[in-house]
Amino acid sequence: DTGLSTVFSGKKKTAEKIDATLEDIDIHAIDYEQEISRAVSVKDFRLAVRLWFLRTLKKMTDQELVRYSIDKTNSDYYYELSGTPYQENFSNVSRVYDFVWYGEFEIDENKYRDAETKFEQVNRQLSAKPQ
Repeated sequence: DTGLSTVFSGKKKTAEKIDATLEDIDIHAIDYEQEISRAVSVKDFRLAVRLWFLRTLKKMTDQELVRYSIDKTNSDYYYELSGTPYQENFSNVSRVYDFVWYGEFEIDENKYRDAETKFEQVNRQLSAKPQ
C-alpha cells in the first residue's frame, strides 16, 4: 500500500501508556461518534485510530462478516473475510491500526486525517453492503 509510506514516514518511540481496560471492552457498547470526536478534540489521534478500528470490527460483526472475539488477531479477521470484497480494505486499515497502536509511530493530525480517510472508505463500503 503506497499510502502507508506517506501516513507513517516518521518513527518515534513514545512514552504513551496503553490503557489496559481497552483490551476488555464491549465493542457494541461504545458511542463511536462521540468517543472519536472526543479523542480528536484532545489530539489523542492514537486512540482515535483505535476507536475507528473497533468501530470497523463492530460493523463487520453486526453484518456477520466476522465473529468478534477478544482472542482473535487481525490476521484471523483477514482470513474470515477471504473471498469477500472487504478483505483488501480491511487489510489496509488493519495495517494502519497495527502501526499506530502497536508500533512506535508518531501520529500527528495530518497522518491521522490520512488514516481516517482509509477507515471512512472501509466503513462506507460496509454501509453499502446489502443486508
